[in-house]
Amino acid sequence: MNKAEERVLKAVRYERPDRLPTYDWFWPEFMGNWHREKGRQLDIYDHYRLDVRNVGADISPNPASFKILEKTDQHVVFRNGWGMLCRKVHDAAMLEFLEFPIQNEKDFSHYVFFDPAASRRYNEAFVDDLSLDKVSPFAEQVERYGETFCLLGAVLDPYESLWRLRGVEQILIDMIDNPRVFKMMISEVTEFMIQIGLEQIRAGQLPAIIILGDVAFKNGPFFSPQMYRDMIFPHLRKMVHCFKAEGALVFYHTDGNCSALIDMFIEAGIDVLNPIEVAAGMDLTDLKRKYGKQLAYMGGFDKRRLFDKQDIEDEVKSKVNAFPTGGLIASIDHSVGPDIPVENYEYYLKLIKEINIQAMEQI
Repeated sequence: MNKAEERVLKAVRYERPDRLPTYDWFWPEFMGNWHREKGRQLDIYDHYRLDVRNVGADISPNPASFKILEKTDQHVVFRNGWGMLCRKVHDAAMLEFLEFPIQNEKDFSHYVFFDPAASRRYNEAFVDDLSLDKVSPFAEQVERYGETFCLLGAVLDPYESLWRLRGVEQILIDMIDNPRVFKMMISEVTEFMIQIGLEQIRAGQLPAIIILGDVAFKNGPFFSPQMYRDMIFPHLRKMVHCFKAEGALVFYHTDGNCSALIDMFIEAGIDVLNPIEVAAGMDLTDLKRKYGKQLAYMGGFDKRRLFDKQDIEDEVKSKVNAFPTGGLIASIDHSVGPDIPVENYEYYLKLIKEINIQAMEQI
């Protein structure tokens, strides 16, 4: 076990780490600014000695089906491994989804989920949908980063997987108008994602995996807590239990205000919640007060406060001092976007380490 992994595991278990662990995810536009300032050959995670690093495999149902269909000065149109027809406008933060592969129950009956254990998923490079950049093979990432970082594998949660086949609007309609079909589909995608996750944990000997499952927006979940419990929760719980049976910690990511679902996340066995989006009304101090040591957190540092150095100081002090003995991995809530100055991000990290050391010395 390397130092970063030890630090993260101690923090998650509310055992006092030697310092606060750190993690961030960076928008491609921020990385473009960063590389222009720091140099094209540098690795941002190495440069700042961040502790947690994502490693990824091709988790799409059909890795061989990715194909670019049109490329212009304005955009790229492609069909990904889920069968979704997508458009990526250059410099746009998100994709446009033009078409989904499952239009009806018959389509789903013919849909093929290719072998989760297929070698190409883990031993060949693949294309990241959002950036359209090539990603190094999973096995290569594990070998390259395993001695330095706490590695975090990734899968999609049952709902997040399913909307890629039907679209968000249609899935929400299915939950009410077509519950039988919804339950049939979500059971199958859950089993597929469980196997993908288990392959990552076993092949990479990973200490942790994150389930990516955006199930909320600024004002709350996309569905009532009761509907979530009845139709999605059992599948999430099964997924979590399978991963934990392999000895992995389980992180869960959802943007927005997921407060109404947190009790169920804890019941499912989630260890770490991410990203604690402050703009959506999520607050680390309130969560710590309510849940004690039942849940740890990765995130919660308000990205909107990274534009003024006094604001950065106030934000860091308040969050670090609330977790003097573990329970927190410092991370900007959601992600580090292109509007955040590189200088301010560096100041934030500097304070994390300095203030954390001071806090430790006072205990």
